[in-house]
Amino acid sequence: MALARMARHKGTTQRQIIERLILAEDQQIIDAFPHDRFDEQFDEYLALNLCKTRKVK
Repeated sequence: MALARMARHKGTTQRQIIERLILAEDQQIIDAFPHDRFDEQFDEYLALNLCKTRKVK
């Protein structure tokens, strides 16, 4: 019900609300990477998606 309420309040679709929430959380994760290890952490984070995608195929 909260999702429907948010979508109506924003004048958008539920899908768009979910996409925005996912992207916002993704950015929070990236923003939390330590500055001195950002490149390494970011590469590891991206690799998580690649590994899971490869297993599905």
